[in-house]
Amino acid sequence: MKAKKELRSFIPAAGSFISLPEAFESADAGVRLAPKIELQVGKFPDSKHPLGFDFVMHPHQILIDLEAVDSGEFDAKKVIKDCELLMSACREHPDDLRKILAAFAEDAPHENMLAAEKIAEELDLTEARAVKAGGGLLWLVVIAAAVALSSCKGCAHTKGRTRQ
Repeated sequence: MKAKKELRSFIPAAGSFISLPEAFESADAGVRLAPKIELQVGKFPDSKHPLGFDFVMHPHQILIDLEAVDSGEFDAKKVIKDCELLMSACREHPDDLRKILAAFAEDAPHENMLAAEKIAEELDLTEARAVKAGGGLLWLVVIAAAVALSSCKGCAHTKGRTRQ
């Protein structure tokens, strides 16, 4: 039997987390800036920059910035539609959803991420398709993150950047 992998409990970050609204062009403006990807600068011999600098993105992790959400744009009907889409996929394609999750493991090859994109398209679980169906998956992610953070013991009892 394969030994169970220990899950990490922190992410050391050496770069900046930035929004890529172009990656979620179908998303509502109220949540388009919430997902952020870590971006670092590295030095590479094949870079076109005169000093050899290039950007490095870490696509296996995402930060959900709740301060970049316009709560006035929230539409519960869209989240209900997203839940219906996700419930349907959970009922009918749980193994495909597991493959999508596994594609973002630390040691997963990049090809698995490309395959996950195809699976999400086949299941109609892309942001663009969710929006066409009356939803918008980013709202579901943001609500889930806010609810999870609200139930975090200690997290909801801080003000701004506070050392507890």
